[in-house]
Amino acid sequence: MPVKKSLFLLFTLLAFNVTHPAYARSTATDSHKAAALKLLNVTQTAELLEQTTTQMTRMFSAMSQRPDITAAQKKIIKTYEQKATDLLKTELTWNKLENEFVDLYTEVYTEPELTELTRFYETPVGKKMLEKTPELMARSMQISQQHVQLLIPKMQQLMMQMGKDLSLKTPAGK
Repeated sequence: MPVKKSLFLLFTLLAFNVTHPAYARSTATDSHKAAALKLLNVTQTAELLEQTTTQMTRMFSAMSQRPDITAAQKKIIKTYEQKATDLLKTELTWNKLENEFVDLYTEVYTEPELTELTRFYETPVGKKMLEKTPELMARSMQISQQHVQLLIPKMQQLMMQMGKDLSLKTPAGK
């Protein structure tokens, strides 16, 4: 995978894992917020956030290990790997995101729903779901990426054909 594609994937993953700051502050009750926080704790959201940060850092490291990378490129990648690691460790922390996640969960779920979800995740099957979700997500992403890669040439061909059809059907100068 070329460096540009690897960087694109890295930043795409980052974008998918960051809560957007545009969410308005919740007007949820204290008990509703407590229910959201309990669910976030039971689902180990803080730990997952830390794992995501670690995975993103590893992507930089993996890029520098590719055989098609020159020594000069490796040095540059290592510099940016450290910068990215520092940035992630200061900006993508549970302390910074916790309140936004609580607000998000209280906007999406009612307090009784949060309580019911927490009960589910405390069961053996709920715990197994939490344990297996990262693997399922990673493998699902691989499957999707494989299919998207196969689809890109077909989409490009379709767009080219549409362009040709549009140029044939559109009078000149309009």
